[in-house]
Amino acid sequence: MSPNPGPRSQVSQGARVATLHGKAQCCMTPIRRTEDIKHVARNKLHKTAECCVHTLISNERLSVEMMTIYHLWTRPRIVGRNAQADKNASDLLLSFQKASGSPIPSFLHHVPTREIPPTFNRTNKFTRGFQTLIDSYGIASYREVNPALYTIITFPFLFAVMFGDIGHGIIMTVFAAILVIFEKKFAKTKTDNEIWNIFFGGRYIILLMGIFSMYTGLIYNDMFSKSLNLFGSSWSNVYDEHTLNSSSDFDLDPKVAYSGTPYPMGLDPAWQVTAAKVVYRQDHIKPFSFKSTSYHLQFSNDPALGTSCAPSVLIIFINMMLLKGAKDKEPCKAMMYDGQDTIQKVFLAVAFLCIPVMLFGKPVYQLMAAKKNRRYQQGVESGEVVEEGHGDGFGELMIVQGIHTIEYVLGCVSHTASYLRLWALSLAHAQLSAVLWQRLLKMGLGAGSPTNAIVLYVIFAMWAFFTLAILVLMEGLSAFLHTLRLHWVEFMSKFYDGQGYAFFPFSFSAILENDEDDVKDKPNPNGGPPE
Repeated sequence: MSPNPGPRSQVSQGARVATLHGKAQCCMTPIRRTEDIKHVARNKLHKTAECCVHTLISNERLSVEMMTIYHLWTRPRIVGRNAQADKNASDLLLSFQKASGSPIPSFLHHVPTREIPPTFNRTNKFTRGFQTLIDSYGIASYREVNPALYTIITFPFLFAVMFGDIGHGIIMTVFAAILVIFEKKFAKTKTDNEIWNIFFGGRYIILLMGIFSMYTGLIYNDMFSKSLNLFGSSWSNVYDEHTLNSSSDFDLDPKVAYSGTPYPMGLDPAWQVTAAKVVYRQDHIKPFSFKSTSYHLQFSNDPALGTSCAPSVLIIFINMMLLKGAKDKEPCKAMMYDGQDTIQKVFLAVAFLCIPVMLFGKPVYQLMAAKKNRRYQQGVESGEVVEEGHGDGFGELMIVQGIHTIEYVLGCVSHTASYLRLWALSLAHAQLSAVLWQRLLKMGLGAGSPTNAIVLYVIFAMWAFFTLAILVLMEGLSAFLHTLRLHWVEFMSKFYDGQGYAFFPFSFSAILENDEDDVKDKPNPNGGPPE
C-alpha cells in the first residue's frame, strides 16, 4: 500500500506548509500560556518555600534547644528538668504519653532546688491589662503577693477621685465600651500603631476608670462643671424678686433657707452658684484624698455647738507630731474627744519604738539563724545542681537594713503627703472644666441675636474639641500617671519586691510570631531568666 502522496505542484506545497505552520502556532499558544503559568507558580512556590524553610529551620532550632534540657537515662526513657505550672501537670503528662506512644507511663517528680522558680500569674482578657501595669514595675518573685488583684479596684477608684466628672466619665466609658464590644473585630486587625495598641490593650482599665469617674462625678455632682438637681436642693430662696434684682450677692441663713435634711447623694446643687464653691468642694473631696479624715470628723459632730466648733484636722496632726498641746476655747474644744491627747502620745511612742525593731530585727534574726544552721552550710549537696549564695556579714546586713529603715521612715511621711495629689488634681480638673464653660461655651449660650445661632455651632465645636483634647485626653493621661505613681511608689513599695522573672511556656507559635528583636531576647525554654 503506497503512502499518501503530497501535493505535486509548488503552489499546493506552499499552501500545505502554511496550513501546517498555522496549526503549529495554534499548538504553541497554549504551550506558551502553560509556561507562563508555570513561571508564576514557580515564583510563588519559591517565595513560599523560603518562608517554609525559615519556619522549618526555626522549629528545628527551637526543638534542639528544648531537647538540650533532656537526657537519655535508660532506653527508651528520657529524663529532663523543667519548670511547669502545677495546674497543667495532668495535661503535660497526657501530651507526653500521646507523643511518645510508649506503653510506659510518663510521670512528674518534684525536685527540691535552691534556684528561684519563675513566676506565673494566670490572667484573662479582663485582668491582663492590670497585670501588665504591675509587671511594668517588676515581675513578682515566686509566691510573692500579686498587687494586681487589689489594683483592679484601687487603680480606677484613685483615678476617678482625680477625674470625677459625669460627662467626662461617660465619654471615656462609651469609648471603652466600643473597644470591648467589638474587641474580636479589632483583635483581627493587627497594626503597628503603638498608641492604638495601648488603648486597645487597656480597654478594660479604661472602662472601669470611666465607670468609677461617673460614680465620683455623682458624689461631686459635677457634669461639665455644672451640677445636676436630681433630688431637689435642700436650700431654698427666701428673697423676693425686687431684692434679687437690686443686688447680686446674698447670704442665706441656714435657720431659714435650709430644710434641715442633707442632699441625698453628693454635693448639693445650690453650692454651684455660691462664692464658696471651691472652698466647699475642697472640704467635700478631702475624705477621698485622706481616708482617715472621714472617721475623725465623725467625732467632731456636736449638735449642741454646731459645725462652728469643728476642730481643724490639719492643725491636730501638726500639733500631734510637734507634741504641742492645744487649749480649749470656750465653748469649743480643741480635741475631738476626751483623752485624745494621751492616745496621740501613745501612738507616737509606739511609732518611734518600731524604728529600732525594724533596724535590728532582721539582722539579729538572720545572725541567730545562721549560727543555728551553720552545720548545714558546709557545701553543696552531691547530685543536685543548685546555685549557692554567699553569706553576708553582720555589718553588711546592718548597712542594708539601715538604708531600708531610713527609706521606710521617710516614706511614711512623704507617701502620706503624696496622696494629697488626689485632692489637688480633682480641684484642678473641676476648675479647668469651669474655665472652658465660662470663657467659651457661655459666650455662645448668652448670644441674643438670631445670627449668633450659627456662632453657637462654632463655639460648641471648639468647646467639644478642647473638652476631648484637654480635659479627657491630657487630664486623663495626667490622672492616669499620678494613679500609676501612687500604686508603684506609695502602695507597692510597702510590701512588693518585684525581683522575679516571668514564666514563659514553650510555644512554637508564640515565639515565631514575635519580631526578630523579641526572638533575640526570648526566655530560656526551661523557664529560666531571659538571656
